[in-house]
Amino acid sequence: MRTGNSHGGLLVVPYNVYPVQDGGVAILAVSDQHWLALGDVLEYPDLVTDPRFVDKSSRVKNRAALDARIGELTIKFTKQMLFDRLVAARVPSAPVRSLDEVINDEHLHARGMLKWTEHPVYGRMLAMGSPLRFQRLCRPAKALPATSLALTAERFSHSWQASKAPGLTNWREPVHLERNEMGSNSQLQEAAECGVEATYFAALSQGKLMIQRCADCKRAIFYPRQFCPHCDNETLTWEQASGAGTVHSVTTLRTKPDRPYNISLVDLDEGVRMMGRVDGIAPDEVKIGMRVHARIIEQGGKPLVVFLTSPEAA
Repeated sequence: MRTGNSHGGLLVVPYNVYPVQDGGVAILAVSDQHWLALGDVLEYPDLVTDPRFVDKSSRVKNRAALDARIGELTIKFTKQMLFDRLVAARVPSAPVRSLDEVINDEHLHARGMLKWTEHPVYGRMLAMGSPLRFQRLCRPAKALPATSLALTAERFSHSWQASKAPGLTNWREPVHLERNEMGSNSQLQEAAECGVEATYFAALSQGKLMIQRCADCKRAIFYPRQFCPHCDNETLTWEQASGAGTVHSVTTLRTKPDRPYNISLVDLDEGVRMMGRVDGIAPDEVKIGMRVHARIIEQGGKPLVVFLTSPEAA
């Protein structure tokens, strides 16, 4: 049965949206304390002593009459006036806001839940933030500047086609890449405009395993991110990882009995952890603490990082 704004089980009254001079206010008097306080809020103490409403079962039984009476009392208030009184009396409540009030709410904007942004096609638009908050981050992740779908698709297609070129190379000299300072490497510059993930895969296609480092806290970062997960700094540099690391954990999968394989977590010497498989030995021979080094191969037309046992592991 649909209950509208009333309690879902119709077991709590008053529990509804009640009219005021400029809209409505939701009042949820869940406990007897809330109910007793409501009489003072509405400046009508006789409400709570009315025999029809004296206890919870009576209020439920006379729901319609109680909702109508409360509506007669709330209509003399404005929305903000009644809400302020309810808050002061610690009665659960909320003003019913219009769409215009919601999108211009100063608190939602201050907390990053709403943000005005410029769209390349549609102009000024309202973007919603994430309700997720993470430890040690004092503010939510920032939204990236919007680009048109056609432009993003064109850039990604170009960089992805370039990444399919055969002949992946071995390790090269370390390359430090800023998001806005890619030097003469046009492929990485173009990939950077599509985001950090595209930058990572474009470099991978050239035989470079790149990680990021925070310019503020100096910690290494992997998987690619727009902001440091440790200090929320937005200035991240790229550097080529040595590829050397230690197996942190390993799991052998036997989805096909004749072709088992391992999935390993590897702690790179730079201080980041990667997931991959260790090739060159039987899956059951991969051990925690084993030294390995990364190798970039091509699989299914895409660059892929795998690990081989290092000489010191023999």
